[in-house]
Amino acid sequence: RAAIEGRMQVAQMVAALKPAPAEKPLTEFQGKSLTFGTRAADAHNILNSIEGTYNTVSARYLPSFVNSTEGQKAQQAQSNFVNAVLRQESGAAIATSEFDNANKQYFPQAGDKPAVIAQKRANRERVIKGFSRQAGPGGKDVDEAFNAPAPGLSAQAPKPTAPNASTGARTFTSEAAVNAARLPPGTQ
Repeated sequence: RAAIEGRMQVAQMVAALKPAPAEKPLTEFQGKSLTFGTRAADAHNILNSIEGTYNTVSARYLPSFVNSTEGQKAQQAQSNFVNAVLRQESGAAIATSEFDNANKQYFPQAGDKPAVIAQKRANRERVIKGFSRQAGPGGKDVDEAFNAPAPGLSAQAPKPTAPNASTGARTFTSEAAVNAARLPPGTQ
């Protein structure tokens, strides 16, 4: 019995001396998901930080030189978000009709009610969560981008939440979910 315990101790010591396995590099798909997810998260944060400060019609249809700074930021952030999402989905050139549809799906349009704007914000957040999952180990970088302040802006972003202790899953603090919960019943 002592011999068996001695062998077990030696085996444990040898195992402790082995170097930790190197982190595997991201696959091509995970790398693209990381890149596109980070772009989408940055764009989302910019849009959240300027929401309600620009004219949605002029930001969408007028050239940049006519728009306010916030309108120009909205144009750029919307373009960055849509390009990230559609490029990941198709990998090809994006048709104007696809771009127009994505703009209606993800961003406030003239006449949108607050509940619809919150729903569109939540749609963007779901896309970013999807990128994070698809990025595998790189998903932590997507999460960091999502929970960071808007690039180049001083607005405060939602605070990150700790990973679930039992599953290790990353979680997001969703401003859209908080705002939707505050809406009157039947309007979420």
